[in-house]
Amino acid sequence: MMRSRLTGPTETARLHYGTRLEPALPTLTIKGLPEPLYRRLKQQAEAHHRSLNGEIIACLQQALGPTRMDPTAWLAQAAALRERLKLKPLGRRQLQTARKAGRA
Repeated sequence: MMRSRLTGPTETARLHYGTRLEPALPTLTIKGLPEPLYRRLKQQAEAHHRSLNGEIIACLQQALGPTRMDPTAWLAQAAALRERLKLKPLGRRQLQTARKAGRA
């Protein structure tokens, strides 16, 4: 018989024989959820091809706003996108034209 021991939310769970699992994540229980809200969440989850849990997490993330992105990570993502789309860097004239157009 394999027994498991789950520790705190940031610690790694271990099975009886020493097998490591992913870190245990915090769990949230929602009590007293109104039926109409539950139905709306369920419908949205189906529309977005997510589980109900995934939809709730997405709603919470959107409601709480974006997390601050690391500028280095953001620039790396932009560089990867330019590479994938095979875009050339903008020249000085192109940047000036874009700035003027944006101010019009």
